[in-house]
Amino acid sequence: MVPEQRSPSAEFHVPYDYLSPYLDGVYLAINALPGTYLVHDAHDCGTHKASKIAGGHDLGSDLLRWDGLHRIARTGLDSREYVMGSDDKLSMKLAQVVERHHPDAVFVVRSSVVVFAGHDARPVVQDAARKTDVPIILLPDRSVARDYLSGYFDTVESLLGRVRLDGSGERGVALAGYVFDRNEGDHHGNLAELERMVQALGLPLGPVFLGGQRYAALNAAAPPAVVVDLAEPWSGATKLAARFGAAHCPLGLPLGIDATEAWLRGLAAAVGGEALAEGFIDRELSALVPELEWIVPRAFQGRGVLPFADRLLLPPLTAMLEELDWNVVARGLTSGDYSGVPGSAASCEPGPAEPPRFTDELLDFVADHRRRGELSLVIGNSFLHRLLLPVGVPFVEFGFPSVTHHVLHPAPFLGFHGVRVWVERMLEALEIDALRPQVPTGKHHQ
Repeated sequence: MVPEQRSPSAEFHVPYDYLSPYLDGVYLAINALPGTYLVHDAHDCGTHKASKIAGGHDLGSDLLRWDGLHRIARTGLDSREYVMGSDDKLSMKLAQVVERHHPDAVFVVRSSVVVFAGHDARPVVQDAARKTDVPIILLPDRSVARDYLSGYFDTVESLLGRVRLDGSGERGVALAGYVFDRNEGDHHGNLAELERMVQALGLPLGPVFLGGQRYAALNAAAPPAVVVDLAEPWSGATKLAARFGAAHCPLGLPLGIDATEAWLRGLAAAVGGEALAEGFIDRELSALVPELEWIVPRAFQGRGVLPFADRLLLPPLTAMLEELDWNVVARGLTSGDYSGVPGSAASCEPGPAEPPRFTDELLDFVADHRRRGELSLVIGNSFLHRLLLPVGVPFVEFGFPSVTHHVLHPAPFLGFHGVRVWVERMLEALEIDALRPQVPTGKHHQ
């Protein structure tokens, strides 16, 4: 095989799997915790991270507010403080946030430059915590090369280490590792679908980490009887289950028909609800399968699809597409590190090849498959949507960030109801494409 030839300037290009790095995930976790604030010990140049979420990806976000009471506060370091230390600015910013906003909790994250300078923030945070009843939680110092899911789960795990769960209600099922990346109908719909599935087994749904609940509400929840791990492998759910003597169920995400059936049966096996699970599955499939038997052969069977998603979503998304008789020509992992090694790539089971990671090669790859009639649909985030517009391939926007697709009504992408939403969205993308004037398809740059 002839080695791939790339221009020298290509060495400075950013691959599509590094466009949402570690700190984006920290911001997303704070976005999912109303009433909680983040103090970012950094220069003011990180403002775009909040604006990428608030008013862009998430129409319901209040990270940035019209009245200036933003939930992201920066210490505003300058070059001297990067060298000499910034303890005074950090302590003053913590005091200011507590006194002005009366937050449920304050998280602290440090920029890579502060971390590399070797300053220790722990004494500052400990001193600030002694002066207030507001929990102040210092996040671990991590490399900026880690993906946004790592940042999100580090924040969630830090929260799990502090949350009390001392309510007196019935012990039910806690969900840990849910990536609640926006306050819109897709995620509210997912949580409603997950609750419907849990209740079908005769159990109450307890706290969700994270699911848009306030820190105080999480504290006041009853301890769980079962902790369902949606994001294995990570240590947060395991530690939570051990702390409260709960059963730990690493079930992953119920995305697609087979995955939803496996999710229900796995939870049922842990709680003795096998008969309830089978009855629920039979009822759901008796309504869903006839719909799919009518639609799939006409619309999807044998057509080519290229999905992009993060390391949690990509394996079940690929499996669901194959269930619906799509031909998955390749699949792209959108969470990775800058060294070129995809983040937790081992979590993606062997399957279709990975498409090129850099802009020019990816455009050529998609255009070539499209021209040969081998590609009918792409699924991915807004970065990829914008990148592939010149090719004219039908696109379903999904994942973080999603700035042109918003959901103001419950529309889950998980569970049996989620399969219907997927079918609707893919059908719509294909039908819109069928209405476009047909022109010869050549190279994207011709």
